[in-house]
Amino acid sequence: MEHKGDEQPSLNDTGQQHSLEQSTVPASLLPSVLSRLGLEDMTSLPLTGVDTQLAALKDDEIAVRVAAVRSLGEHGETSTLGPLVAALHDSAWEVRAAAVWALGKFGEQAPLEALMRATDDEDGSVRAAALRTLELMGDRVTIEPLVRALGDSDWQVREIATLTLG
Repeated sequence: MEHKGDEQPSLNDTGQQHSLEQSTVPASLLPSVLSRLGLEDMTSLPLTGVDTQLAALKDDEIAVRVAAVRSLGEHGETSTLGPLVAALHDSAWEVRAAAVWALGKFGEQAPLEALMRATDDEDGSVRAAALRTLELMGDRVTIEPLVRALGDSDWQVREIATLTLG
């Protein structure tokens, strides 16, 4: 399918199942991504700094925001929890799903309430990512979001809930 103008292509446009793993860019590739997006002037920035990654959360390009979220999750600095929780409200599902995974990397420090709210996201991929992340939290999580997910409109979400509940 051809895309016109500034429209962002989505894996859904090709009829493929979209997943976070297929749609993210490792932080190490951020300079290349920025260059391809016509943002060469940003490639000279020190991209390993948390401040730069936090600034990238406000970029217009989805791929840049996703890369920043993933990188912040890899750093695991608790000072980034607030901005990562805020990324759960991004307009792009890819960024919200990346934020779920990034928050999950914090383990015991992960904000459960924010992750629980993500199970009600408008996008099935975000809801599925939230359920998978909560599943990894073990006993810290109540069964309620899994039971509720059994009636979800997205088959992936229902499948995750079913498999998790066993």
